Amino acid sequence: MTVFSNRFCSTIYICGVLLVTSALTLVPTVGRAAAASAETAPVFASVDMSKVIANYSKRASADAAFQQAQQQFQDVFKTQTANSMLDAADQQKLGSLLLLGDSATQDQKQQIADLETQASTASNSLAALQQKQDASDADKIQLQQLTQQQQAGQQALQDIADSYRQQLDQKNQQLSADIAADIKVAVAAVAKQQGISVVFDSTVAIYTSTDLTQAVITKLGGTK
Repeated sequence: MTVFSNRFCSTIYICGVLLVTSALTLVPTVGRAAAASAETAPVFASVDMSKVIANYSKRASADAAFQQAQQQFQDVFKTQTANSMLDAADQQKLGSLLLLGDSATQDQKQQIADLETQASTASNSLAALQQKQDASDADKIQLQQLTQQQQAGQQALQDIADSYRQQLDQKNQQLSADIAADIKVAVAAVAKQQGISVVFDSTVAIYTSTDLTQAVITKLGGTK
């Protein structure tokens, strides 16, 4: 459980800070008109990508979407952990039903309740057998079976935790890619308007005479 939560925190950091990793945006030349004015228009420019991202409204909504998905997976996994006696197939079924949230039908809610009862019954039986003093041979066999079931359930939970982390990583990558694509389009548009052919991230450009940061922020709908 602790490992699961810690790795969530790592993913939040990636989503919140490292949304764009491209250091260089190449913008095609704008044709003969741009070539004719090449002597007066700057060819190279820079953009402060971190400032652009910070002022892009879609970044906040992307962070919110990611955090909502993270919280949903955490809540579902918490319930699954409380029903650790379920095998892998039943855990997958329980997880799928829980992820439906408020949209679950009455029948689906009953299925959730049935799975929780199944897990609770097995857990109580295991606890009772573990405390039994003069266990019969049949009791010992059942205890062994339930112990193996418990171990299999723990492994199933670990696999499910890995799956949820992978899904969150994929969502983070998609949200990041969407924002990066929007910014690239805005940079290209601004650069074309000003006859610029190459735009660097300001973190890798020691000096450029033209800074497109504010123009790109404006293009994306920001004001700062």
